Amino acid sequence: MKNKLDLKFNNYFRFIAAVFTFCSLSAQANLPQYTLAEKQTISQITPENELLQIKTYLSADLQKVSNPKHATHVYLHNLKEAKSILIMHGLFESPNYMRSLAKAFFDAGYNVISLRLDGHFEKTKFADTNVKAENWLTTAENGLHMAGLVGEQVEILGYSTGGTLGVYLSLKHPQVVKKLYLISPALKLSLPVQSTVKTVGRTDFTTWSKCDDKKTIMCKMIQFPDQLSSKVNEGLEMAPAMGLEVARLIDLVVNQFAGEVISFPGDQSGNNKLAQMRTAYMKMQVPLYMVNTDLDNIVDKTFNKQFAIEYPFLVKSLSFAKRQGVYHGNINKNYLDRIGNTKKYSFNPYFQKIIELFDL
Repeated sequence: MKNKLDLKFNNYFRFIAAVFTFCSLSAQANLPQYTLAEKQTISQITPENELLQIKTYLSADLQKVSNPKHATHVYLHNLKEAKSILIMHGLFESPNYMRSLAKAFFDAGYNVISLRLDGHFEKTKFADTNVKAENWLTTAENGLHMAGLVGEQVEILGYSTGGTLGVYLSLKHPQVVKKLYLISPALKLSLPVQSTVKTVGRTDFTTWSKCDDKKTIMCKMIQFPDQLSSKVNEGLEMAPAMGLEVARLIDLVVNQFAGEVISFPGDQSGNNKLAQMRTAYMKMQVPLYMVNTDLDNIVDKTFNKQFAIEYPFLVKSLSFAKRQGVYHGNINKNYLDRIGNTKKYSFNPYFQKIIELFDL
């Protein structure tokens, strides 16, 4: 039975946003109060097993986060559509920074699962330090399952770390994933980042989690920019350990699908490990749309661009030039996804080119 939705639209996000926190299956559901979604009433909900599974997952996720806007979000037209999309964010981010991408797919008729990865914006102190790459793999599997419940055809969009997870799901479930959209995916970390996480990945930088008042010595030394401090003020902990787990995540994916184990922390020297990465990623057979930028200093942009050239199932690719001012931290963000109060460099002024590339 189709849902009847009584909506209050935001000027920008004029689409149906249904986050299921039900007290009963036919009663009112209240969305968290934040700028991009208000209270929404959902009536005549059929007590489907699929709906119960999504409700259970989202309710548990809402209990974990420090602010509901960073929780997993589900945007539905109806209980099941012809297409659904699983969207996965990058390190130190959340579904809150993937809203414009969610809107684009929703407007194109998709049901949308925008998934929060473990360790991000959680109430439990040092959840970021304790999270493991294996947790993200499990979360991605759960997200794929939910996407399958609300869509006949499942597609995946992954940004940065979410891109690594998108590749993993495409390799493991080739019959399920029908399209893959990658934005600055962490197929291989840049050498400076790789060296940094190897060196300080397990260092106890607990003061990084206390920069909300900006009074500690560490915070004064780092002089957090507004974008980063804004995230910290909202409950994000910036543990180097999470970067280490991204490196481990890449290794886990490559080791599972390359057929030969590579040493931690991923490719740092020599061509053999590079060959193993290519071997693993080239086993995908899913149609691919890929976006990169020449200003990326987090992931290895050269590796990404070469992979796009060599991948036989590439549909379209896009790479922003240095002069366009698009870097790893803003490539996925439209104006209303920007972080903090700063406007310069906090969003991608060419965001619409990504949407056009995707042929939605």
